[in-house]
Amino acid sequence: MLEIGIHMLDLVRYLTGEEVQNVCCTMDRHPPSAPEMRASVHLTTTGGTTCRIEIARVSGPRTGRAIWIGSQGRVEADWMHRRIRCVDDADVEILNAEPPPSQTVLHTVTAFLQAVKHNSPMPITGEDGCRAIEIAEACYSSAQADGKPITLPLPL
Repeated sequence: MLEIGIHMLDLVRYLTGEEVQNVCCTMDRHPPSAPEMRASVHLTTTGGTTCRIEIARVSGPRTGRAIWIGSQGRVEADWMHRRIRCVDDADVEILNAEPPPSQTVLHTVTAFLQAVKHNSPMPITGEDGCRAIEIAEACYSSAQADGKPITLPLPL
């Protein structure tokens, strides 16, 4: 999870604005001592949002695709092909966009430097990183317990 899915776990908190409370996870490791090849993650947030995440290690070119499904429609994002598509609950396309390339690491470092320079809040905090690691660790614990749910402590 730390290598193949940490950003997807962090994205749940970012998109929902809610803390992850419960984690269920299964992983494939072949052999058992090897890094995970695939993970199926089921998260529930403090607000009751259910998130299903399927993550797989690939041996070929890098991929990056996510689909978010809600009661009012679906959003599909493909990072490698720079495509975002949204459809409503009647499956009518309401957005099909190809955003321009973006240097996300450069933007993240620049935002960090601006926060330091202007003594303003960090865009990504140490707590954000810590919570993502806690979710990943809960995934490992759940997977070792055959997918048993793990409840995370909530931040103070």
